[in-house]
Amino acid sequence: MGMETARRPVEEPPGTSDDIDSALEGPSKGMETARRPVEEPPGTSDDIDSALEGPSKALNTNADENDKEPGRRGDMHEPPESLENAVERNPRRMQKQKWSPKEVAAVFRHFNAHIAKGKLATMIECRQCQAAEHPILAGRSLQNIRDFVRNQGTTRKKKALLQKR
Repeated sequence: MGMETARRPVEEPPGTSDDIDSALEGPSKGMETARRPVEEPPGTSDDIDSALEGPSKALNTNADENDKEPGRRGDMHEPPESLENAVERNPRRMQKQKWSPKEVAAVFRHFNAHIAKGKLATMIECRQCQAAEHPILAGRSLQNIRDFVRNQGTTRKKKALLQKR
């Protein structure tokens, strides 16, 4: 009779403590260790991924300075795009609407005390103002009205500080 190896019973579920202990001990004598692939620097491999990436920017000395995308942080010397160009590029971006004198007067009628104190208007107050001045403020959202009140308050504060100096 030859040397027999002890086998585990079939009914033992996987993941028992014996399996964990043997995994922690390392590979057994008869098992071959799995090899990990060697990491290669990008662009030196012959695989498809590196072929699809193209030549590296660092190696490309013939790259033109004008190939950069506009609006990147490296392009600080270029002036920012105008609002009209941004609207042409992104059709979902709405163009800023200037407040008409009637709209300004309607908001001041309701929020003059808020603006003088530098207090922010609540959404409920903005809704009441919009309902009271319906035909005039119908084109403005509640957030537009609230932002206008806040901006007017900060503008008054800045002007008051400049006059004191």
